[in-house]
Amino acid sequence: MRLLTSWFSHALLLMSAASAASAAETLLPGFTDTVIDSGYTTPSALGIAPDGRIFVAEQAGNVWIVVDGVRTASPFVTLPSDNSGDRGVTGICFDPDFSTNHYVYIFYTHYEPSGTTEYNCVSRFDASTNTAGPELPVFQGDPAEQTYCNGGGIGFGIDGKLYISFGDNDVVANAQSMTTTLGKLLRVNSDGTIPNDNPFYATTTGNEQAIYCAGFRNAYSLAIQPGTGVIYCNDVRGTSSDECVVQAEAGASFGYPNYDGATCPAPYTSPVFAIPYGTNAGQARCIAGGLFYVSPSSGGFPASYNGLYLFSDFMNGFIETYDPSNGTFTTVATGLNQPVQMAEDTAGNVYYCGISDDDLHCISYTQTSGTTTSTGTSTGTGTATGGTTSTGTATGGTTSTGTATGGTTSTGTATGGTTSTGTATGGTTSTGTATGGTTSTGTATGGTTSTGTATGGTTSTGSGTATATTGTGTGTSTATGASATTATSSTTGSGSTASTGGTTSVASGSSSSEPASSSSSAGGCGLGNTIGLMLALALIGLRRGLWSGSSRTVSAIVRSASAWSGRRRTGR
Repeated sequence: MRLLTSWFSHALLLMSAASAASAAETLLPGFTDTVIDSGYTTPSALGIAPDGRIFVAEQAGNVWIVVDGVRTASPFVTLPSDNSGDRGVTGICFDPDFSTNHYVYIFYTHYEPSGTTEYNCVSRFDASTNTAGPELPVFQGDPAEQTYCNGGGIGFGIDGKLYISFGDNDVVANAQSMTTTLGKLLRVNSDGTIPNDNPFYATTTGNEQAIYCAGFRNAYSLAIQPGTGVIYCNDVRGTSSDECVVQAEAGASFGYPNYDGATCPAPYTSPVFAIPYGTNAGQARCIAGGLFYVSPSSGGFPASYNGLYLFSDFMNGFIETYDPSNGTFTTVATGLNQPVQMAEDTAGNVYYCGISDDDLHCISYTQTSGTTTSTGTSTGTGTATGGTTSTGTATGGTTSTGTATGGTTSTGTATGGTTSTGTATGGTTSTGTATGGTTSTGTATGGTTSTGTATGGTTSTGSGTATATTGTGTGTSTATGASATTATSSTTGSGSTASTGGTTSVASGSSSSEPASSSSSAGGCGLGNTIGLMLALALIGLRRGLWSGSSRTVSAIVRSASAWSGRRRTGR
């Protein structure tokens, strides 16, 4: 039995062995979760410097540096931090000019010199070496008398200003009050001075002139999208509310505590998305970390992840993506050990802190390539299976079968001989190609925006190319001669066009991406020209190929009921 003294301890007191054990991890194919470093004590904040060094903070005040997977022998700095409740070190970010000034900023909770009043503050340190330079206080919020709802998100916008999120300190009235920094997102200069173009600068005084927007319960973390400057704040709302992610806007109020669901009436601003509180599929209990994914020039996650918002749920143990362009969600991983905070390195790997196992984790993606099991043999089978952005190639001989299966943005190629079948199965934006010999079969089945091509010779089902958004079709006919005609379909619903000629061959490319959304297939045939006979047969296949992909594909992790039965409304 383990007693967690983390800032979520009010929800995690005295967990039994049964309730503390996390469910087995499950990640999408190609993704791997690796422990980079272990043995921390309640790792609560994470940041990756532009020079590649990983800064990991323990709630009680130690901030460590990890270089090439190895932790430094002594902490970068040890802060006089109070780690009761959800107080402590909870935020790390780096100066936009880090390459020249080497400044790192840290959010933590501390007592004033008299030892009677506590504050959440941001301080700056010189990180030229792995030992911190002198502490320079940058900004101190209003007194934080309660142990919960302290906030802790920090980051620099594209305007060069430092954004700091404070929770309401467990006093709901603070969220809408303009006489306190609590329950607000603040905007200050890098030295802590307050810009005079802040939205409430002229109508407030003192610290409150730093207020940028209001209406938060516990904006524990924030993420700023490179290039656009869009700011998402993860606001932990509590047991009877939705978990909300809001987009910060100057002068906005996000409704809490008057409104805490998916929509707010004017003059409040609704969240970008809200997830119902609970342990079931499609529910959340504490969105504690987030980042906008940036695809590197090579490697990293599949290109389709570029610009997606990744967020972690501490209590349900998952990481999901949210697509701002269409509002869809995809679950990347479940069964994680209470993930908090996330950061991306220049190679496109995503790191997170696991509080229940005290480890630093790295989620990476490995492209899987096809493996040919039989090549160029009579009555043989060639099979190639790939993953996202993969290539599968299978080559067979006489009376052979070539099968290639790929993932999103994949290419499947199957080449056969006499009386052969070539099958290539791809994913979204994929290409399936099969080339056969005499009396061979060609079939093309595609996914969204996919291309299937089949090329054959005498007595064939021949060359056809189909691109469709929704629908499945097959075209088949027999002729004598070489394949020369290409059929194209862009139907919505069902149907495709095909003509035949040449040798029979099969190509297939079908959607296997997550989540599945649509499919399209078409086979075409060429026009024989050896005896001047022109024969064409068009077949329109009326088969609907719609899939309805679940917007949430993985159930949230359900903890033991006894572990949460005493959970407070105000806690995470």
